[in-house]
Amino acid sequence: MKVSLAIATLLLLAWGAFAWATAPEKAKMSPEALQKVATHIVIGKVQRVYTYQEKKDGYRYTHFLAEILPEKQEKGPKIDLQSPVYVRYFHRQDTRDRVGGSGHYGYRPEQGDRVRAYVARKAYDGWHQAKDNQDGGFNVIPPNGFEKLPERPEQEAPQESR
Repeated sequence: MKVSLAIATLLLLAWGAFAWATAPEKAKMSPEALQKVATHIVIGKVQRVYTYQEKKDGYRYTHFLAEILPEKQEKGPKIDLQSPVYVRYFHRQDTRDRVGGSGHYGYRPEQGDRVRAYVARKAYDGWHQAKDNQDGGFNVIPPNGFEKLPERPEQEAPQESR
């Protein structure tokens, strides 16, 4: 009995270590789910993307801040369409040789891209709870809260047909 208990304990520990080492990434969200979570949806052209890297808790984080010149707002309390909107997102890479969630792993915009950004302000953003997101900044909904759009609006498919 002691031997089988010891084997069961070892198997349980091995299973736990495997589960920890292979933590799944956050699943990509459907457009409908992104719309539901987002407090704001903004369409515009990316003017600049700023980055900052840090190592913390066994991860290498790359924090991004995209400056978007808005052309249209599809959801949320009114924003000034004459001023840039700054949206933040991140990517993390595990430095401990394990697979795990990586923050924003969908399309990452570059300068000049025209995008639809699904963001949350002072609310749950798909990663942080509302109580942890109260500084007033716009967080892109991870992992795929950016949608690359055609350069010209007339080439864009209506939102309902996506």
